[in-house]
Amino acid sequence: LQGEKDPRCLLRGLRCTEHALSRNGNEEILYNAVSPYFPIAFLPPKNDPFRVTPERLRRALRRCLTATPYISYLATDAA
Repeated sequence: LQGEKDPRCLLRGLRCTEHALSRNGNEEILYNAVSPYFPIAFLPPKNDPFRVTPERLRRALRRCLTATPYISYLATDAA
């Protein structure tokens, strides 16, 4: 997931990460993989056939960052 630029792959990766986080394992590793994407800065090209929007990416990232209470500890510790 680290360094992923393709929004379709990023969306899928965020969904997989959310699932992994909800299983309560490796929270710190997974948090470190997704936290660099905050905040989402994405402008889709005109006539994007894949319909990946900034809002879809934001929601997916938000679900990752709220998947477990331990993430809030990591986020505040990093600040």
